[in-house]
Amino acid sequence: MDTVTRLVNLVRESSSLQHRLFRSLLEEMSSEHKDLLLHNDVRWLSKGRVLERVCDLRDELVSFLSSLQSQKAHEFLSFLTDTKVIADVNFLCDVMSHLNHLNLQLQGKNHTVAEMYEVVEAFRSKLHLLERDIHGRKLHFPRLREHCEKNEMPEDPPFSVSADGQWTGEAKRLVPSIEEGALQMEVLEMGSSELLKAQHKDAPDRNRLSSAHLPTEYKPNIRQVASSRRSHFSH
Repeated sequence: MDTVTRLVNLVRESSSLQHRLFRSLLEEMSSEHKDLLLHNDVRWLSKGRVLERVCDLRDELVSFLSSLQSQKAHEFLSFLTDTKVIADVNFLCDVMSHLNHLNLQLQGKNHTVAEMYEVVEAFRSKLHLLERDIHGRKLHFPRLREHCEKNEMPEDPPFSVSADGQWTGEAKRLVPSIEEGALQMEVLEMGSSELLKAQHKDAPDRNRLSSAHLPTEYKPNIRQVASSRRSHFSH
């Protein structure tokens, strides 16, 4: 969110000329929106609205920043063209939308404590649905779903594999010599490894798990699965 706020400030507050040029670009590109929104810490809705506007104007912002000759513009351009980072931004935008809806339900006069309690409890129940949905069809994360489909990204975020999922049984079927219990523990350790996360980020093929991804001291269970079957794991 801080990066998005600094991006908006660069476009809107660096200079009046720069701001006018950006608005002119939006008009030339027949954009639905005519300007970016400034973030106001006083208003709780502003963060969500700013995120929505930046997501909607991503292509226009890329075009505008490409025309600027400054280090800051180059940094923000790299930010906007990184599909993984923008996936996180779209995810945050969807999350903020759900939170904004909750806050709107809790606002206003003449609400009883019982009514507000029901709203909060309903939202808590929805969280379980949202948790399942983020690993599935993403029906409640429309911006993230559209971004993933457009950029052909993996359906699930990296390192989100459940250690006690059915996939360990499938791994046992493919490689009978492995121990499912040890494999589950190993996956939990791998999911917490900052080294492996960094190596995964730099890997040329992020959807394929091979022994080349595991130059560490982890036990050979994962190596067996990767090298014996060249398994593909959906991250």
